[in-house]
Amino acid sequence: MVDLGAHGYPKIGNYIKQSEHRSVLPPNLAVAAEEIRCRISEKPFDPPARKQIAPDLESRQVLHFLITQNEIVEVGAELVLSREAFSAMKAKVTEFLRQNVSATVSELRQALQTSRRVMVPFLEMLDTQKITRRVGEKHLLA
Repeated sequence: MVDLGAHGYPKIGNYIKQSEHRSVLPPNLAVAAEEIRCRISEKPFDPPARKQIAPDLESRQVLHFLITQNEIVEVGAELVLSREAFSAMKAKVTEFLRQNVSATVSELRQALQTSRRVMVPFLEMLDTQKITRRVGEKHLLA
């Protein structure tokens, strides 16, 4: 019996994959991917709504690909952030809460210079990830 894991094919759950394999978009979709990256990075802490970033079927497929590749973070149904923006926002929220113990959505929104449309689902995701927790109207580090 051959040990596939020893030959570059690790088992992940019920799947076996080649270690060196990296998914890539076909050349005809690379332009759409670059447009999505640009739209998200123009205002990294306050990107356009998902429908504006990916208005058609092709761009939605590209966005899904970028999410599965962990280049973009799906924060909520209407919000996606670049991986870098998500990490930076998480670091700023964590630092703000270390210094201030607790904060409202409004206080964090102002500290990150973003909108409530972004801050609410972002904080909900941090709560789900057990980075923060909500107590009444305040958010604390978990």
